[in-house]
Amino acid sequence: MPAQHRSAHPAGQARATHRQQRSFSQSSSASSSSSSSSPPDYPPETQPPPVYNSRPAPNEDTLLAGAVPPPEGVYTKRSKQIVVALPNQEETVEVGENDDPRKRPKYGKGATIQGVVELKEGSGLKLAEVLKVSVQIQGKLKLEIAEGGQTTQVFLDHDISLHDASAPSTSRTAATSTCPSMLPFSYTLPLTFTEDPPPIPPPPNPGPVERQLPPTYTVHYEGIPGVRAEVKYSIKILVERKRFLGLKKVQT
Repeated sequence: MPAQHRSAHPAGQARATHRQQRSFSQSSSASSSSSSSSPPDYPPETQPPPVYNSRPAPNEDTLLAGAVPPPEGVYTKRSKQIVVALPNQEETVEVGENDDPRKRPKYGKGATIQGVVELKEGSGLKLAEVLKVSVQIQGKLKLEIAEGGQTTQVFLDHDISLHDASAPSTSRTAATSTCPSMLPFSYTLPLTFTEDPPPIPPPPNPGPVERQLPPTYTVHYEGIPGVRAEVKYSIKILVERKRFLGLKKVQT
């Protein structure tokens, strides 16, 4: 829906003020008359309504016009052996373990996370040696109390299997036994999660409680004791491969 703007002109403001004063005086007279059981009569509108326009005037600004479209860029995270690409994000390329929190992927309520995992041969990685590839999506609530320790609650934990060399041979052929280099995935975030009530104090209604999935959030309350709470989401790529001396897991 296009944004609507009301043109601001002195005449329109004067009419609105006069109309409000007239309605107030009539309401006052109507409330003081106890014999009247019907609403008062209002005179017909003698002035035209103010002009509305979807385009702002020179002294006006458009705050929001319809739904905000998603970004059209791709967020890319690179390591030596794994590349993760997430579309519909701000165009960003990050390398290594460190990242900028301001450039991390952003998803709304009930959004679908889509992406592609690319395995890069070399640097000690061979696709023929890859046994399993999975995506781990987690949401954690971490609470720290000064001089009181910390606690972590995992309220979202979902694994997506992208490749499993141990799958039954009837579902795979020899041509597909080697792990592909490009592995797409998709996951829709749930709207709620189930939380077990704390044992102390006893809850009024025993049993699991369904709560809304919280947004990413960090808060720090100073005082005695100080309290810090953080809600954080993560996407991890887990790669398990065989080696001469056993198994090795790689993650990014």
